[in-house]
Amino acid sequence: MGIVDERTALKHLLELHLTNHVAFRLAGAFVNTAYAVAGPMGVGKSTYAYYTAKAGYLKYLCYSHQLTKTDECAEHVLRKYDICIGGDCEEPDEIDEKLLKDSIFVGDEDIARLNDEIEAIALGKRERFKMLYLDDILVMGLYHMGGVYKQLYLWFTRNTQFIRTISKVLLLTTQSVDLIPRPLRKALMIIKAGANYTATNFTFNSVKVARLWYKGKLIPYRYYDTVWRDELPRSKLFKMPVWLEEKIEERKKKTILIYAQMLKEAIKREKERGTSPFAFLGDDEN
Repeated sequence: MGIVDERTALKHLLELHLTNHVAFRLAGAFVNTAYAVAGPMGVGKSTYAYYTAKAGYLKYLCYSHQLTKTDECAEHVLRKYDICIGGDCEEPDEIDEKLLKDSIFVGDEDIARLNDEIEAIALGKRERFKMLYLDDILVMGLYHMGGVYKQLYLWFTRNTQFIRTISKVLLLTTQSVDLIPRPLRKALMIIKAGANYTATNFTFNSVKVARLWYKGKLIPYRYYDTVWRDELPRSKLFKMPVWLEEKIEERKKKTILIYAQMLKEAIKREKERGTSPFAFLGDDEN
């Protein structure tokens, strides 16, 4: 990857709205703590969350050196740090190692690690996270999977008010806002993802109330108004790094195995009772 291409990609990432939110929050500004990126599978939610987290931290570092313009920040970052941007990154770079590698939670082993980290924060044995990134693991389906998944779901449901104690910034991805626990949903800034042929768009909408004169009365109604929109072009420069993609893919495979095992156990129980778990499907022979 040429330095010109990398510089162009970095400048684009530094100017994204969510990047600025992350940077402002890390710098101590009073903005949202928790953000959710919601959209269908494969649209690029995880890629967007990863790059805005990374670029937000880089912009925060620029602020600490009084570098507020995008061009001078990009030059400073490329000169001082050995960073990797794009789909060719096979290993975490120094910013990933410093900030993100241990703050990204994507699988079942990560849930146990997250619990240990939260306990250490509560006991004063470590500082809170600068960034906490949960990729498609904090959803209602966790409750039905049982075990540590159910406990994680319940923990976040009951302790939403402690998010600021755990991390300066919380980023999470989900296929649907409805899958997020209700108490946490109220604390989140929801960003909707949608794709076209050339780019993926990420939109933050606010709910507004207007009044319509109807049959001699003013009738209030709600509507969504776009506050801002980010865009990631469909380019290898903006693809997820290999190391993170492999980590997420491994999580998906393990989740499939968990559900497969749950189904096997359910079938076994029904057979032991002498009933068919698929009786509701009817008789195929008729």
